[in-house]
Amino acid sequence: MRRRMLTVLLALVPLLGTGGACAQNGRKIYRIGVMGFGVASELAGPHPANPFIDAFLRGLRDLGYVYGEHFTIEPRGSDGRPSEFRRLADELVGLRPDVIVAPGPMLGALKQATSTIPIVMAADGDPVGRGYAQSLRHPGRNFTGMSLQLVELTPKRLALLKELVSAQSPSRSRGIGPPLSTGKRPPRRPAKGVGRSCPSSCVASRLPAMYELCPYVEADGLISYGADLNEVWRHAAAFVQKILSGANPADLAIEQPTKLELVINARTARAMDIKIPRALLLQADRIIE
Repeated sequence: MRRRMLTVLLALVPLLGTGGACAQNGRKIYRIGVMGFGVASELAGPHPANPFIDAFLRGLRDLGYVYGEHFTIEPRGSDGRPSEFRRLADELVGLRPDVIVAPGPMLGALKQATSTIPIVMAADGDPVGRGYAQSLRHPGRNFTGMSLQLVELTPKRLALLKELVSAQSPSRSRGIGPPLSTGKRPPRRPAKGVGRSCPSSCVASRLPAMYELCPYVEADGLISYGADLNEVWRHAAAFVQKILSGANPADLAIEQPTKLELVINARTARAMDIKIPRALLLQADRIIE
C-alpha cells in the first residue's frame, strides 16, 4: 500500500513542476500608458529616444521590472500640439491600460477621459487647485504622483533673477524687469520639453526671463530653476510599482520634488549681451554652451 502511494506521489512530481512553470510563464504582463510631447516613435521601446520616458523606464528597471517580461508601454505623443491632447487621452483610455503616466499639461485631458484608470503625474504645478486631488497628503481620486512646487519656488526664482539683473551695468539694469514665463503654447524645439511658450520672444527683445523648468533653457531660454524633470520621471516609476502591486492612487500621497536644478544658457546670455555673475555660475547645476 505504501509502495503504491509512493509511486503515485512520484508520478505527480513532474506534473506539479510543470504546473508551477506554466503559472510563472503565464503571469500578467502589465500595460503602462505613457503620454509625452514628442512623436510616438521617440517614446516607444525599452530604450526610447525621449530622455524623460527613458528615465521612467530606467526607474522601473531599478525596481526589478523587465520590459517585455513584466510590462510593456503604450506610448502616445502629441508632437508638441496641445490640440492632440484630448484625442490621445481618449485613445489611450480606450485601451484600458493598468496605469497611465503623463506630464502636467496633459493631465486635464486625462481627467476628462477617465475617473477610474490610475494616473501618475510627472508632474503638475498645482494638482489640488486643478482638481486632480483633494489634497497632497490624501489625493482621494485616481490621480497621484509628483508636484512641481511652482508657486513655492517663485521667491527663489525672483531672487536669482534679481541677482542676475543687478550684475548688469546701471544703464542696462534700469530697463530690465523680472518677468516669469507664463505662455501656454508648447515649444516646437525641442518637442520633448514642457508645454509652454518658446522663449524666443524674450531673447529677441533682449529681456532676461526666469523659467520654471530646464526645457525652456534648452530651447534657448536664459535661465531656469525648478524640479529636475529626469528625476521626476524616474521617480514616477515608484508610484507605478505601488499601483501595480495593488495600491489605490487615492491613498498615495503626492510628493514634492527632492532634486532641484539651476540651468543657465551661456550661449543665449552672450547673444543678449548679458553678463552672468560668477557667483551664479558657481551655483548652476548645468551650463549650456
